Amino acid sequence: MSQITRLDEMQRRIHLEALSLAFAGTGIFATAYGFLVSAGLPDLEWGVVLWPGMVVLWVVGLLLANRRYQ
Repeated sequence: MSQITRLDEMQRRIHLEALSLAFAGTGIFATAYGFLVSAGLPDLEWGVVLWPGMVVLWVVGLLLANRRYQ
């Protein structure tokens, strides 16, 4: 938390947009995969899949937001 308070307003906005993308993307993925599991796909180990997926989406969000504000 102390590292976030040291960021300027633009950097905070970039991280907020990246976290928003990661949160929404993870929610959409989890919901869609829940429906696919009920349709017959094998169930995944959620702890192994969701956290890395959320981190990957956060990094993608950082890249997109940085590119947008350059």
